[in-house]
Amino acid sequence: MHPILSVEFRGGADGDITEESIAFDDVDGFLAFISPGGGCEKIPDGVDELKVIVNRPMADPVDRSLAFQGAYLEMGGVILSGNLQQVTEVAQKLIEFSGSSRMSEAFRNLATGRAKEENRGKR
Repeated sequence: MHPILSVEFRGGADGDITEESIAFDDVDGFLAFISPGGGCEKIPDGVDELKVIVNRPMADPVDRSLAFQGAYLEMGGVILSGNLQQVTEVAQKLIEFSGSSRMSEAFRNLATGRAKEENRGKR
């Protein structure tokens, strides 16, 4: 089975770029990762960008509907990319998840742009 989501970490307090990647088999695995104690807190301090790439295969490769067009959504230091249908599905789950107070402070700082501001102050 191919991963559905891959997450890349980028940034660096000294201007160096740190890149790592984690793959998830489903959105729930990603949500568990961004929960308190789920691993998101272990992201190095210098990281100020988290890129979530939705890799789910399209239902019909010849379908030219708007749902399958490339999309990009940026929330602070969190970037979602994939086709429009996939990006909106993940964004909706993030909205629901954030309202439940199950989101780690580390991810919330990335999503609101606070991590980027903090790293800028260290440079």
